[in-house]
Amino acid sequence: MNLAPNKTPHATFFLATIVSLLWVTVTIAQDLPVPQNATAILKELDKIDQGAKANENNRRRAAISQIQAAANSGSVAVDLYLRSLENTKYLESHQDYVDWSRKNQELLHSLSFQNAAQLQMRYLSMALQRDEKHDAFAQIPECLAYLEALASQKSLRSAGASTSSQIQNQKTPIKTTSTDKPYPEALALINQPVDKSSVVEWFQISDLLPDKDFAPSAGNYQSIMGKNIRRSLKAMKDPRIIQTWDMQIAMETATATESNSKQQADAFNQIRLPYLLFSKAKDTAAIGQPNRALGEVMVLVGNYPQNPSMKDWITTARGLLTNLPTPVIGVPTATNLAATPTPTNSSAQGALIAPAPVH
Repeated sequence: MNLAPNKTPHATFFLATIVSLLWVTVTIAQDLPVPQNATAILKELDKIDQGAKANENNRRRAAISQIQAAANSGSVAVDLYLRSLENTKYLESHQDYVDWSRKNQELLHSLSFQNAAQLQMRYLSMALQRDEKHDAFAQIPECLAYLEALASQKSLRSAGASTSSQIQNQKTPIKTTSTDKPYPEALALINQPVDKSSVVEWFQISDLLPDKDFAPSAGNYQSIMGKNIRRSLKAMKDPRIIQTWDMQIAMETATATESNSKQQADAFNQIRLPYLLFSKAKDTAAIGQPNRALGEVMVLVGNYPQNPSMKDWITTARGLLTNLPTPVIGVPTATNLAATPTPTNSSAQGALIAPAPVH
């Protein structure tokens, strides 16, 4: 009697399939031989890499050319903004774009919106020019000049802004609205992250923007000062960081004074100003000047006895007293800084304004 199992065609096929898969698995688990033309492959990769870099540089130059031109004029900046909207948000609904632009003629011609568009283009241009050679430290003069321009724009301060409904119900003007009245839409534009702007979307250049040491919003003074400027100054232990605090304190003092609000001025003098001065003292210590920092903290302790940050100030002062200063190597001396060519006035690019008296 034959007791051997009968193999059906299906079973035979199944077994053959398993054997084939096992063989393929074993084959894949083994690496292929070393390419005989490795040198040629490397050359080809170098060629492709050079082409990609050339393409990126061409995209960058083309974008900078248009954006810099827009940054020279508020009306030109708004025109570029409108063209970018027409080719992104309203690409498939042209009539909606026409209706929107007609409805918002006063906004588009306002000083507030034109300043916002122009400054955003200027900031975007700075972002595109950031590279390994022109890094955050090298770009500090441009960033400082930009912040001076931003701080000078009363039309981009939130106090007294009109509501959207008030703006949209106005008659269409025939010329630029010269008032400093801030518009909510202008504030929204200047505070929008540049990588989310319609211009960046239209030009497809988000991959060309800096991914570090660059504040995302063109309207955030504090963030730009901290990320674009102070971060690299602190890393280099550059004493000019002290002047950046004087610059910011002078700007915020002027803004609080111009508000004509006793409540706002008191809040600034009692809360905001001590915070800024303490931040300045901490950075002073961080760049290797602990004794100067200690003196500044002790002034705070004496002048603001009721301040809620008193405990932090005392802790910091004790730390500065009990920790011996570490010798700082390579910090530019006053002579070295003075020998560096500087602009002759505070409106020149990169000028650091002198500390203003704070009352």
